Formats: sequence, structure tokens, C-alpha cells
Amino acid sequence: MKSTLNDVISVVISAYNVADYIEKCVRSVMFQLYKNLDIIIIDDGSDDGTQILLDRITTCDSRIRLIHAEHSGIAAVRQVGIEEAVGKYIGFVDGDDWIYSDMYLLLYENLLNASADVSSCCFEFDEGFYGSSGMCGFVASNDSVVYEGDANLQDLIVTGNNSFCNKLFKKSLLSDLSFQNGRIYEDAANMYIIMDRTFRHVRSRRTAYHYTYRKTSISNSEFSELQFDIVEAYSARYKYFSAKYSGNCAFVRESLKILIETFLNCVNEYLSIPANHSEKIESRIRNYCSELCVFPYTDCGLSSDSIRLFETLLKDVNIYRMMLYLINSQRKTLR
Repeated sequence: MKSTLNDVISVVISAYNVADYIEKCVRSVMFQLYKNLDIIIIDDGSDDGTQILLDRITTCDSRIRLIHAEHSGIAAVRQVGIEEAVGKYIGFVDGDDWIYSDMYLLLYENLLNASADVSSCCFEFDEGFYGSSGMCGFVASNDSVVYEGDANLQDLIVTGNNSFCNKLFKKSLLSDLSFQNGRIYEDAANMYIIMDRTFRHVRSRRTAYHYTYRKTSISNSEFSELQFDIVEAYSARYKYFSAKYSGNCAFVRESLKILIETFLNCVNEYLSIPANHSEKIESRIRNYCSELCVFPYTDCGLSSDSIRLFETLLKDVNIYRMMLYLINSQRKTLR
């Protein structure tokens, strides 16, 4: 199907203290090859000059609507953006990232050609993110792959493709979503609901979104209790899937496996710093243990080592701390 390029695409740009990046981000959206855009920029209470730059940049393009808001966090920004969007389709860009000039043309045409509800592409990282630059999912090419039904949900679980920012959605899919203020990993907390509503998802193997690595960004900052928000999101996802689908479904079992492994990774990251002793965080860990222990974790594909670690943690956080210390000491000795 040939694109007529008539549909309005709303693009929501979130901006909070990104003065060093926001101009490149906004211009990468302004100069998209696909021109019929409704550009919504939400300044989430910036105090580093971002707001001044936006006031200047946005005067030269009538497609841009700039909203200055009190700082509420990315979840609130996503919610406002969805409510303000007038397009039939909607996409998202974080203010410290930038996109290739043909990203929305690529996503839109793929969506139309596949009669899909969601269209996505690969994304690349700055040098320094996980040690080097790279791409999510597939190697870059002009090919695309289409997922339907269970295959779409299985792909979501296996790839962890939770980001809103490398996708174009039918806006109707995002109605009635719940974004909780003050939480991080807000995309993961909603993506499984969107994909469950999606009949068909087309994913391009092309790279078209650039993720900028910043140590000061929310997801890359020093460990805090907020890091456990991903466990909260994955726990809700598993409960949603297990209530709606048979436990024999591969993606249901895989979602539990990912939940337990993610929980262990968060605990390990917290305990890897000897000085970390927070009763609030350790109480949260114990609460998760009480919640997760009733799930069929021995039958979801976890390795025997992961099961052993998880069952040790279920007994006592301090015993697990000592066990982790011994394991790490042994690894250092073997190097």
C-alpha cells in the first residue's frame, strides 16, 4: 500500500534539564521527511535553561505546541502528551535523544503496508552505554518482521522491547492507560497492556532512534529504591498474563522467568555495595519475596543456580548477602 502521507502523527517530546541536548532533539523532529506532524513539547519544570532554549526554538515552527509544567516526572509527561495529542498516530521522543530524518516516514509506511497497529524500529546507543555503541534487537537492514497474537507478546517478553520511543502507535491503543507519578520504568509498566491490545506489530530491522547515554538520567543514576520499580512493573505484567492466559503459554512462563531474574539482579546491585543498608529497601525486598514465592518459579525455565539463589533470598536477606559476598570473592580469586 502506498502512503498518502495525509494522517497526522503526534510526536510527544519530554524535556527535563536537557539543555545540552534539547535543540538537537527538537530539530531532528522538526526536519522529519514526514511533514504532517503535531509536535508537543512538554517542559517538565526544567531549571537548567532548557525552558529558555525551548521558548526560542519553538517559535519558528507552527506545528509545535510548547507546554511548561511543574516538575512531575516522565510518567506525568507521557499522560499529558497522550491527552494533548490530536493525531491518529502517536510517537514519543525523550529530550536528550534524537531521531533519524526518516524515522516517522519509515514507521508510518511500514504500519500502513502491514495493516499494523504498532510499528517499531531498532535503536542505537552512545559509546559508553553498556561499554559500546550498538543496536537493540536486530542488525540494521531494510527488512521488517511482523508479529501477531501470542507471537507479539512472546517477542515483547524475550526482547524486552518496552520503550515507547522507537515506536509509532495507533493512538486508540493508548486510551485508559495508567501512568503513576514518581515511578520510573513507566514504559514497561504499560507496554504489555498496549501489546496485548495490538493485533499486529511490524518491526523494522533498520536503526532510526538514537539513545543518548547520560549518567545523570533517571535510569542510569546511582542505585535507589526506585530501581525496584521495574520489578513492580514485571510483577504486574506476570499477574496480568497469568490471569488472562493459560500458564502453559510460553510467554507467560517467560514473563515469570524474567520477573525473578530481574528481581535478583536488582537485589544483587543493591547488595554489591557493602555500605548499602537501608531498612526501607530491605523491607521492600522481603515484601517481594513474600509475593513472588507463591508463583510457580521452579517451572518457568530458571536455571538451577537462579532457583538456588532465589530460595536462599526467600529465607533471609542477610544470608543471601553473605552468600553473594562468597560467590563474588570466589570469582575474584579465579580471575
